[in-house]
Amino acid sequence: MTDRQMRAVLYARKSNKQDRTEEQSASVGDQLTRGRAYATERGWQVVGEFTDDGRSGLLDRTKRPGLDSALSLIEAGDADVIVTLWTSRLSREERQRAEILDLLDFLKVEWHAVADGGRIDRSTYAGYVTYGIHTLFDVAYSKRVGENWRNAHQKRIDAGLPKSRSPRFGYRWDGDERAFVVHDAEADAVRELYRRYTRGDGFTQLVKWLNDAGWRVAGTENPWSVRTLNRFMDNGFAAGFISREDDLRDLRGAHDPIISETAWLAYRAERERRAEFGKKASGAGERWWLAGVVKCGRCGGPTYVDSFKRPDGKSSVMCSNRRSNPDSCAGVTILRAYVEDAVGLWLGGHLDQLDALSKGERRATADTAADVFGAAVAGRDKIIDGLADLEESRLLQDIEPAVYRRTKDRLTARLRDAERAVKEAAASLEAPEADTTLLRGCATDGKWNADGRAALRGVLARVEVGKDALTILPVIGEPVTLARSAMHGRCKIDGCGKRERTKGLCTSHSMRARNLGILDELARRVAESVEAPGPTITVEQVDALFASAHEAASA
Repeated sequence: MTDRQMRAVLYARKSNKQDRTEEQSASVGDQLTRGRAYATERGWQVVGEFTDDGRSGLLDRTKRPGLDSALSLIEAGDADVIVTLWTSRLSREERQRAEILDLLDFLKVEWHAVADGGRIDRSTYAGYVTYGIHTLFDVAYSKRVGENWRNAHQKRIDAGLPKSRSPRFGYRWDGDERAFVVHDAEADAVRELYRRYTRGDGFTQLVKWLNDAGWRVAGTENPWSVRTLNRFMDNGFAAGFISREDDLRDLRGAHDPIISETAWLAYRAERERRAEFGKKASGAGERWWLAGVVKCGRCGGPTYVDSFKRPDGKSSVMCSNRRSNPDSCAGVTILRAYVEDAVGLWLGGHLDQLDALSKGERRATADTAADVFGAAVAGRDKIIDGLADLEESRLLQDIEPAVYRRTKDRLTARLRDAERAVKEAAASLEAPEADTTLLRGCATDGKWNADGRAALRGVLARVEVGKDALTILPVIGEPVTLARSAMHGRCKIDGCGKRERTKGLCTSHSMRARNLGILDELARRVAESVEAPGPTITVEQVDALFASAHEAASA
């Protein structure tokens, strides 16, 4: 270096792993204090101090903002030396450390580790050996910590405990028992969450319900968000599981479950069902009682309502796949009112049929659902056992690699189908008994709350809208197919009979009324005559009204 004062940049780091060694226990503040004193003793000017508190030495510079800032200062030519307390503070990853040292050597910048002998100089034999020894021990220490953590984690898994004792909603950690125990009040809220979700509520509504009820994220005073609730409900801890694996069954924990296995599987089935629909507008279920039930008859995909604000309810139901990718489906379009009318008329007769079922018939239906669930679980477990046997054959080298890969791919595909069947069977088993009284009440007043929509899904599997027909598929009973041509409303003027175009009028009457400037007046009179007792307004009366309007316009 020249005779000018050297410019030093200080860097300190502390891992988030807890350790009692001197390196790990020293705070970043202590590291900077000793680095500052080291620089002052040598007459260096400290031009920057950077820290990464709670950052592992295995992370690269892109994930350590302090290190990135220090190296950026060096790359800009604004520093001649970088000072750390120990060599391990710069990096614990061998290749990453070598890359940083290559950069420092290229820029002719020195590296000094205060507690590890001062300057780390790879240009000399002794310096390179010193560098190699420090690197060996730093990397080895990191591997030992990782190995200890994995062993401790495995011990917790073997004991049926989760990875950590982090607070869990619905549970409290019992230090004496060293286990999570159910918190009764929170457990009731957890059960309600899963019940509401499988009956139609979305995460947005559930978050609002939780926060309005005063519940907060476990261990904090923070309100729930869609993200935190999503992660909580997906991890399966409330169902008694402590780990999720791709190929094997969930690991059963030592804690007591809050919800049943069938409730958990029903939730996962509903999650997957909604995932197939893609993202929908928040609160769609509250705005339309048939949201998620109506499917495109061409591609089998979901549908959406183009507008909930259009007057006279003249919004349309359209294919979602067609909207996202016009080449994927020719699409279908139907007036929302036609779908609602068709389902409403069908629902009344279907509820009468359900009321006629005897208790024995209802019990038989429930027993059948339980048998289907049991058979699905047995089929899934048989495939899992087959995968385990296959893996054992591979380890014993009793199977050719090519045969192993083909067999595993085939069994894995079968396992996915079996898991889907288990979830669907669980959803059927968890489905509430049809509440015909509730359904009739919702249908009568037109107010479909979450319980009403859930009850509807207990009797209505889906509605398929095709080009020429609409098919209603009930949970129990035979499908009902209606020709779309028979759904179109007719002109409300007595004696007309033509297809309705707008406001209860056919194209002919609506166009004539619009041209004469009396469309709204005619629509009002027609609506009043329909609601009033007695005959509706006739063609002759409308013609007289048109003649009168024409004379008034000509005068």
